[in-house]
Amino acid sequence: LERPELVASLVLCAACADQAASAQRNAALRELLEAPWPRWHELLMRAVMPQSLRERPAAALNFMRLTAARRTPDDALLWNAQREALKAAPPLNPVLPRIKQPALVCAGEHDLLFPPEEVEKLAAALPDARFRLFPAGHAVMYDCPEELAQTIAAFLAAVV
Repeated sequence: LERPELVASLVLCAACADQAASAQRNAALRELLEAPWPRWHELLMRAVMPQSLRERPAAALNFMRLTAARRTPDDALLWNAQREALKAAPPLNPVLPRIKQPALVCAGEHDLLFPPEEVEKLAAALPDARFRLFPAGHAVMYDCPEELAQTIAAFLAAVV
């Protein structure tokens, strides 16, 4: 917003224009933003877990074990700072109409944190946005890497 001449186009994945309002409507996001460490990390890992793992209980359990084993005491400071920044993020709705650059806004149809209708609201508020729904969870890039890459490449080729 401060330097629009530096941005030719935008690609947003699993984004939300007003996290506080979304958290009021979405119990999973509300719980994530209020949970203490390390529960916050566990909830986030569950939310970003690729759909392919979610569908296989043993793989999902292994994913959770691996991510828990990689946590260090220093992580708590970083993760808690990230959580507090998310909670303090101001609503973007009032400024979205000022963003004139073409935008591709992607959502996962199974996103637990930002359901597609929340992401679609963000896209609708942008003057020049295309909305794309993927058969994915919150981490579209893990669930549909090739499809997402092709979609982004086609979008950028058309607008740049």
